Amino acid sequence: MEIPAISNAILIGGRVADISGQPAASASYLIEGNALTYFALPAAEIPSALPAEGWVHMMSSEEFNIVTWKVAGSVRALVARMGKRELVALAQECRRMASTSN
Repeated sequence: MEIPAISNAILIGGRVADISGQPAASASYLIEGNALTYFALPAAEIPSALPAEGWVHMMSSEEFNIVTWKVAGSVRALVARMGKRELVALAQECRRMASTSN
C-alpha cells in the first residue's frame, strides 16, 4: 500500500492495525494540530454497505468523523476530530492520488 502524501499533513508513523479482526495498514498524520489516521484494507473484508467505487461515505462516531471509500479493490478510510468538509476534501485528495497511481 502506498502511503499518501496528504497536503499540509506531517506523517508521524505507521503500523498494522486490527479492524474487526482483519489486518489493515494504518498511517498517522498531524494536520493543523489534529491527529489524522489513514486506513487501507482489502474490500472483501468489509461489508457491502460502503459506497460504490468513486464515491465517499461520511459517518461520525462519538467525537470522530470518518470518511470511507473504495479504490482498486481496497477500502480506504480517514478518521479525525476535524470538520466534515475538511475531512471529505482530504479523502477526495487521497482518492485522486490512489486513482492516478494505479
